[in-house]
Amino acid sequence: MEKLETIKRAIDDNKIITKHSLKAKWAESDNPTLQIALFKTICSEEERRQLSQNYNDHTTNGKEINIPVIEWVKSKEE
Repeated sequence: MEKLETIKRAIDDNKIITKHSLKAKWAESDNPTLQIALFKTICSEEERRQLSQNYNDHTTNGKEINIPVIEWVKSKEE
């Protein structure tokens, strides 16, 4: 069991090292696609929305939705 955890940690460490390496390459690149990809990984949610060409908010903005399933099914049948 301990070997499994050690292997998992090693894999996670390799992933982190690879991510850092890629981000460093993206930062040095003049390629606009890589620049946008890097920005999206470090920007705030608001900045990401502003950058996005198509943003859809799929939340209820804190409002509760109370539609009983039975009433919803009946309205679909009518």
